[in-house]
Amino acid sequence: MASYIDINGQVQQLSLEPTVYRQAADRGMTVKQMINVDHPVQQGSASAWDQVCASEGMFAGRDNDYGIAPATMNAILNGRPQIEGASIVRDAVPASRILFPMFQMSAIEDKLRSSDYGALAMFNSAAAVVDTINADRFERPILNFSRPEGARSKAVAQLSEPASMLSITASDKSWRVTGTSIGLEVSDQALNTSLDLVTLAMVRQAETEMQEKVEGYLLAFLNGDTDLDMAALSTISGAVSTAVSLDAAATAGITQKAWVKWLFNNSRKRKITHVICDLDSAMAIEGRANRPNVNGDNATSKRIDTLENVINPMWPDQVQLMISMDPNFPAKTLVGFDAGYGYHVVNSTVLNYSAAEAYAVRRSTKYRIDTGMIAYRLFDDAWSVLTYT
Repeated sequence: MASYIDINGQVQQLSLEPTVYRQAADRGMTVKQMINVDHPVQQGSASAWDQVCASEGMFAGRDNDYGIAPATMNAILNGRPQIEGASIVRDAVPASRILFPMFQMSAIEDKLRSSDYGALAMFNSAAAVVDTINADRFERPILNFSRPEGARSKAVAQLSEPASMLSITASDKSWRVTGTSIGLEVSDQALNTSLDLVTLAMVRQAETEMQEKVEGYLLAFLNGDTDLDMAALSTISGAVSTAVSLDAAATAGITQKAWVKWLFNNSRKRKITHVICDLDSAMAIEGRANRPNVNGDNATSKRIDTLENVINPMWPDQVQLMISMDPNFPAKTLVGFDAGYGYHVVNSTVLNYSAAEAYAVRRSTKYRIDTGMIAYRLFDDAWSVLTYT
């Protein structure tokens, strides 16, 4: 039975059932989070999740000095034999088998957040909101800010209610959080494959797939997605500008004037913090004409000169570039947005964990991870597009 050392230093046995995935989903958590929340440990100790996994032989890497090697798939799927009296018994559904899907999900998520490309971490960090729901359908909230943008404060009579400025309604159409699945099948002859090798293979696949998925979302923010009722930015009034319209001299690329005026445009409603573009466009931004350069001039010399300092800059000190490798992303196009209001990410715990529960109950050598995720533009006026020739 899985075990851990609790907050009082006592060894506790933890009985796990396949329904633990459903319980976690109903609470809007992962199994890992639920175990850690429900079973606190001493400060500085490994988390309850890590201890429970280790107690079932589930850990990454090996320690040759102590002769510790990662468990095989046979040990994970069928459990380790236990001696009770004169008999050797196995659990009907071993704890290691129940924990295996979550162990793999955790390893994949950790890799996606820490990899050099960091697709998942980058995408979530630039999102205005990241939500997790325990259903496979999502009711999109409709936020109407037309009144607060045009409203002004005014005097009110005693005990009277202020004018309502913000309305929040639900979309007439509920969206289904589409799921994707990756499977693993282990033959009898391959049950001695180590947990490390299986985890490495699944992490590699998930990392590559997440890169493609994120780039698909970035392109959809520009071109729209009819399934999510998200119109293309080109159809929204004032969302697209050309460099030459901002600077008549920008006939052969991006100029400093066109760049700053684009960042400044509509800055009362948003400040562009992130720009999505391909590599050539990123280099065009870096090499833009008339870009100010720091030189070795002595700015403190006693010359007749005055240095200007903008005390209300409407542009950021730095812009974060998100370089797309999608061959379908249009050339010479910059898509800017304010990360505070740009897009909403919704994850479904039901899709993530229902398949894992079924796997544990079935005692199959086939295993799958289902994931559910959608992303859509939150406020259209937080977005702006610049094209150049």
